[in-house]
Amino acid sequence: QSNDRNIIMAITKLIADSLGAGVGGKVLQVKHDLITTRFYVTGTTITTIWTGDTLTLANSSNKVLINGDFSVGGLDGGTIALEFSVDNGSNYTAISTADMGSTDGLQNGVAILGFHMNYETNNGIKGTTQTSFNYLHSPGNTSAKYRLRAAGSNSAREITINRRVDSNDYGGLSNVYQMEVSV
Repeated sequence: QSNDRNIIMAITKLIADSLGAGVGGKVLQVKHDLITTRFYVTGTTITTIWTGDTLTLANSSNKVLINGDFSVGGLDGGTIALEFSVDNGSNYTAISTADMGSTDGLQNGVAILGFHMNYETNNGIKGTTQTSFNYLHSPGNTSAKYRLRAAGSNSAREITINRRVDSNDYGGLSNVYQMEVSV
């Protein structure tokens, strides 16, 4: 609890500083999800790895800060894309960031997080790492729902969440925070 409070205070200050003096930046609500499911995404599959609760925002001009911290691995890698919905999840729209070239080939240039592992240990076991992203989004509505989808870089690549490629016995933990920020 204390660590969560410190994180929220630091993010609130960061947002307030980036918006300028007297321009809001207060965190109005926070949703946290701990992701424990172990995912192995390979080939041309695009898999939903997290769907958040629908947020009811106090004002349609408010923003949502999404912070994700993931235990990822894979064979050469892949991407995680962030999508949002303003109709309680009936339809989703990709939040376009920047084209990552071949890394996000299956996500068509809309990934929020790219992961590439270009090495193997001496005994051929692929590694995993902890990686994160932050994204400040303006949904333009008082209702917002987000989801994350993972895909390998191409049909021969794979990405794992909360596990190693070679074994489901070794797990990890991932977190997603959603914060409404007043403007």
